[in-house]
Amino acid sequence: MKPFALLPLVLAVAHMQPAYAAIYKCPGPSGQVQFSDRPCNGAAESPGSEIKVKPPKVSQPDQQSRSEAELDKEWEDARRFYYVELPDAERKAAELMASPDPKAQDLGRKLAWEAQKGREAFEELKKAHEQRAETKQRYKDALRKLGSP
Repeated sequence: MKPFALLPLVLAVAHMQPAYAAIYKCPGPSGQVQFSDRPCNGAAESPGSEIKVKPPKVSQPDQQSRSEAELDKEWEDARRFYYVELPDAERKAAELMASPDPKAQDLGRKLAWEAQKGREAFEELKKAHEQRAETKQRYKDALRKLGSP
């Protein structure tokens, strides 16, 4: 899963404003209770007849609720990909490009291109991982300054 795939969803949820609906409980012509979205009989709003309805709280996306252990496991998986699988793919690409067969050479070039994209993606992930560690340390330092244990 790409780390930024959920970014549009996270941004959309973060910018959602809570919606409130005014519902009024009014006596009907026969004495029965009726509910309306307007004040009773066009009168000014009275505090006793208005019912406040709030929307349910929006749950946080799964991306934010993942535990530190899960994030650490994903980091280790990415490192394994970078240090084990990518070099294997690059070796295979070099072998294919050295082949006299033009189709194998083409396949080797494609594999080398994919390996390069994988390296670039890992470097981006590595920067984010380092920033995450720095942010955690700054947070701990700020808590310590505040007087928390």
